[in-house]
Amino acid sequence: MKKILAVEHLRNLVMMVFGVFPLAGIVCWLMLIGTDGETDTSFRIEIGVIVAAGILIAGGAALVLMAVMYQPRRYLDDMARLTRGECWAHWTYDEQQWRTADTIEAARRRRGNLSAHLMIGLGAVIAVIGLVWDDPAAATFGWIGGFCVVVGLAVVAAAPLGGSGLPARRERTGELRISAIGVLRRPGRYAAFAPTGPLTAVTLVAGPPMRVVFTTTTSGSDGATQQHQLADLLVPVGREEEARALVQRFNAEVVAR
Repeated sequence: MKKILAVEHLRNLVMMVFGVFPLAGIVCWLMLIGTDGETDTSFRIEIGVIVAAGILIAGGAALVLMAVMYQPRRYLDDMARLTRGECWAHWTYDEQQWRTADTIEAARRRRGNLSAHLMIGLGAVIAVIGLVWDDPAAATFGWIGGFCVVVGLAVVAAAPLGGSGLPARRERTGELRISAIGVLRRPGRYAAFAPTGPLTAVTLVAGPPMRVVFTTTTSGSDGATQQHQLADLLVPVGREEEARALVQRFNAEVVAR
């Protein structure tokens, strides 16, 4: 389990199953018993059993997803190879550069949490409508809005725990080891470039500062596509030519497949 928690997207999924899902279930349970006129113990227990069953089903489905779609063995093996020094690039950073690299990564994570922030804002608006609307049915709006706010806040709060930001800040300097499918941060964790879809672009951003950006594209049921930045890596000073060669290699051997 310790190795699984060192892989960011697997760690995030575990946190969803054992953190966000139960919290959402508790809020849902409170919503159901609060908007219904029943107050007896048997009703509360019945609703609790239904909600608990839903959490178990959702959690089980998520764990199956991790085992089948997220391919944990592939990334655990890659992390082990990087730990042994088998990598495409090995970059080290002094104190100032490591701080800059952490700032860039934090900004990328905030962009990735945009949907959770929108969920919080929308939930807050719905909750306010439920509070100010003088109607017995308005309580439902209040609970739904509160549910959205709580779940959104849980996702936002979990993001720093799932990434490498907190471990990275514990040390003044750091390093990155890059492979064809992921990057190992020390201090920090392993992050896969495209755990849920193909790597569709690797680009060199001239900066300053110079960065290598890894992008994946996901498709919805309606055919719409959306791009996600999976990594935004600072190029250390003096490694610019190596970064250009790395981007060319990715585009020739990984993206072009």
